[in-house]
Amino acid sequence: AAKFQAQFALSEGRNHLTRVHGAPNAHIVNSIAGQPDRVSSSDSVDAAFLPQGGMDAITQQGNVAYTDGQPPDKRMQAWANSARYTPGDQMLVLTGSPRVANGGMATTARTIHINRATGDALAEGDVKTTYSELKEQPDGALLASSSPIHVTALSMTAHNTQGIALYSGNARLWQDDNII
Repeated sequence: AAKFQAQFALSEGRNHLTRVHGAPNAHIVNSIAGQPDRVSSSDSVDAAFLPQGGMDAITQQGNVAYTDGQPPDKRMQAWANSARYTPGDQMLVLTGSPRVANGGMATTARTIHINRATGDALAEGDVKTTYSELKEQPDGALLASSSPIHVTALSMTAHNTQGIALYSGNARLWQDDNII
């Protein structure tokens, strides 16, 4: 960020970092050897630290954008007005018009929770997913065209390792004139 403000506190006889605020143009880069960098940017960032050391949570506000740096066909990107990451459970919670795109799939909802350890996700409230980049299946029947498939529901739970997404609550799926 262009400017950082740090806050310290005295606890159990020692002075320690409690909060850091950075703005404008905040960027967070998460580097792991042998993997692409995960990068998020926003208008501001706030980090809260635990008294015993380590980070409690990171909150980004305003024009949040995230990418995991993978090749385009596997890349996950996310956008929202606000994002909160808690390292303890590796959960990223997106609010304020969140949108997540992964390969040929894009999902919007009121709130989207992503487990960064497993890749599993939970979208809640006015969920809409569009699956694009589909290949036509000439011998197929329902949902066999290459047109995008749209799904709406109250919630969606996605299990990354199984490649399964479960839509529930007034779920509706359609492609062209075919509706389920």
